[in-house]
Amino acid sequence: MRFPYKLILPILAIVLASLACSLPIQTTPTPIDVENAAQTAVAATLTAMAPAATLAATDMPTGTPAPTETTAAIPTATTAPPAVLRVVFTDRAKNLWAWQEGSAPLKIINSGNVQDVALSDDGQWVSFSRTTSDFSETSLWAIAFDGSNEHQLVSYADFQSMPLHPDLDPAGVVSIFPTMVQFVPLSHTLAFMTAPQFEGPGFFDNKDLWLVDVVTSSRTNLLPAGSGGQYTYNPDGSQIALVTPTDISLIYADGSNRRSSVLTYPSVLTYSEFAYHATPLWAPDSSFLRVSIPYSDSLGDPTQPATLYQLPVDGSPAYILGSLLTAPLNYASYSPDLSKIAYSQQVGSASDNIYSVQIANYDGSASGEVANGNYNFAGWAPDSSHYAYYRWDPRTLYLAQGGVAGVTLVDSSPADNWQWISSERLIFIYRSAPEWQLRLTGLDGTSSLISGLGAGDGYVSFAFAGE
Repeated sequence: MRFPYKLILPILAIVLASLACSLPIQTTPTPIDVENAAQTAVAATLTAMAPAATLAATDMPTGTPAPTETTAAIPTATTAPPAVLRVVFTDRAKNLWAWQEGSAPLKIINSGNVQDVALSDDGQWVSFSRTTSDFSETSLWAIAFDGSNEHQLVSYADFQSMPLHPDLDPAGVVSIFPTMVQFVPLSHTLAFMTAPQFEGPGFFDNKDLWLVDVVTSSRTNLLPAGSGGQYTYNPDGSQIALVTPTDISLIYADGSNRRSSVLTYPSVLTYSEFAYHATPLWAPDSSFLRVSIPYSDSLGDPTQPATLYQLPVDGSPAYILGSLLTAPLNYASYSPDLSKIAYSQQVGSASDNIYSVQIANYDGSASGEVANGNYNFAGWAPDSSHYAYYRWDPRTLYLAQGGVAGVTLVDSSPADNWQWISSERLIFIYRSAPEWQLRLTGLDGTSSLISGLGAGDGYVSFAFAGE
């Protein structure tokens, strides 16, 4: 997703410095009602299913149990995850590499125009974008992990023919490019939205959803422009949460059984050109979702708390679990099992730049401090027990469990884009001099080199499977 990286992140950094506060890395790319007949027409190209009743969202008493729900049919599964860790990544010269633990990195694309990689759950297929140097032309490609069978999935011309959001004036649109490109869980199907590149600043996605099979290159427009939202698949790939800046809806993965606006919320000011989109998290068994929604203007009134919701999956309304007070422009993060939530609170005035990293129960109760100072939360491990937090300046990452002080990560200053690959290891970019590196670290804080990332000005994208 080139536009946010090249333009929006620097703008956010300026806002961040002016406010003297820390912002966590977020993925944030109007609710549109779609007629059931249109949804059924799209679904008919896949697997038709009977639609459920649609109910408006409302607040219900704390502790209301989530109803039992059966899910839609699961997409055709891929083979098992790879036996050892596999990683694909771009270097600073925008070439594509593949690495399997125990082997040397292998350059599989040497074109100097690669970005935004993704890897299927079984580690067999890699997707990537190709862009021109001015980012005006983008195409989407696939290649096998071993470097064979490279082929184009969606051409630049294909992207330009895709419809824009109905609220957009095409006069100011330079080109159209893919965003939120990721594999559907347990499949070789790639999902993506599209977004226009404008002549001037601004970001606005088309609220569509496209699917393309990376083996056959067959393509389906599951949700037409204006009818979708930022999407999150459930663990088995059978359902999707669709998020707009003011609501969350649910659909089956074939586009049927839309449960519109199970939660509505006021738009949230971000003081940037990014519209805030909530980040709901699916329960491991897909029986419900939980989400934290910040106050609509946390900077304007930092005394107002974020609200915690639970979303049933049968179309009945979301209900309130509790609330917690987060630092302005700082968003809470649920653990993978949804039992806990982490967040930062401002200590003193904004100019002090002091924050308390807190971990609480899922409803905001029994909150406890993890760290106090120039810190922010960095992410949960898959076991929902270990987690990471970081110091903003100097940039330092800490690995922790429970309420115990964290272990400092070696080679973490300056580091970026850290991600848990298991409950015991993280992968991250070490922005060292003279060469950036891609590294692995364990819970003891010691790290090992995957690969140097060479010279150039390209940002680094990576994805992994296995472990």
